[in-house]
Amino acid sequence: MRHAVAVRIAYLISWRGGELTGPFKKMKAQARTWCDLGHQVGLFVATDPGSAPAWNHLDQAVQVEAIGAGWVRGVLGRRRTYRALERWNPDLIYLRHGVYSPGLRRLVRRFPTVVEVNGDEVAIARQTSRFKAAWAARTRSLALSEVAGGVFMTDELATGPSFAPFTFARIIVPNGIDLAANPALPPTADPSPRLVLLGHPRSPWHGTDKLLGLAQRHPDWSFDVIGPTAADLGGTAPANLRLHPELPADDYLPLLARADIGIGSLAMHRVGASQNPALKVREYLARGLPVILGCRDPDFPDPVDFVLELPNTPSNVADHDEQIAEFVRAWQGVRVGHDRIAHLDLTAKERVRLAFLARFARPAGVSSGRATPRGR
Repeated sequence: MRHAVAVRIAYLISWRGGELTGPFKKMKAQARTWCDLGHQVGLFVATDPGSAPAWNHLDQAVQVEAIGAGWVRGVLGRRRTYRALERWNPDLIYLRHGVYSPGLRRLVRRFPTVVEVNGDEVAIARQTSRFKAAWAARTRSLALSEVAGGVFMTDELATGPSFAPFTFARIIVPNGIDLAANPALPPTADPSPRLVLLGHPRSPWHGTDKLLGLAQRHPDWSFDVIGPTAADLGGTAPANLRLHPELPADDYLPLLARADIGIGSLAMHRVGASQNPALKVREYLARGLPVILGCRDPDFPDPVDFVLELPNTPSNVADHDEQIAEFVRAWQGVRVGHDRIAHLDLTAKERVRLAFLARFARPAGVSSGRATPRGR
């Protein structure tokens, strides 16, 4: 069923990553679903040159800025994105929240804006750059004090101290996945357990380094680590742990098919969080893999047998080795059915999100006063 009133939504994204990354797949699916539900969607993307072709290939792409390295190039490229968005004249901006860029405040003052908050951008920036973290902390209120609403991935983010100073309306909508497009894989038949981690380089919250000890303690298990590098592992990989580069879905799907267990984020404590509705966890579950987590997933507030939730501590994997081994033995060769994860389905979640967005959109036909509508 479509929404009664169509909304012209400008999805504003700053993400240096393309089709190999989970956020790209998520935003692509969101834009497609919103269109399927009767809305008009334009993607306005600031990304790296290598990822720009993938974004431009999407049907909803209106403006894709390929931005090279350097702060000045980043600011100028984002300003061009903002100007293109103004010309498109949306009813509403849906903003993927991140570190502030000059010019954004003017944009969110001009158009009703809802932010999607996937994490504490200051804590995340602190993992890579002191300067970036200091900039984020000093400038974040420039846009956040002007937005109309926020869609949060977890109640921890929505009610925590980082966003407490801001009074915009908020709703919690954890990540979803298109279950129909991700059918469960057949059970494995290998005599030895196989575990898989699907992630990205330079993402310390994955806890990739914690797999080193786990693999050493269980030489009869096999591990496939897709995305993180040797630097993320923090040591020499044992013979039973294989590192793979970031891969397209068609290439990593055989690795998921061979796996018994999916590994979620094991070190959210490194970014000051204890909850995470990780995209990779939804992909594991949709494909039938039970998961090991180092934090709470908000879509599973109560214990379920196919999710092993470890404490969110630095030594969680080492301290619970016996519990992990028991979980692996219990689920080796067994898949999770879609009937047990139906609440993760993307379309239902996007209907909730869109109903929230509709509260803030300008009425149809109302101009911002200066922009000229431009179709695609």
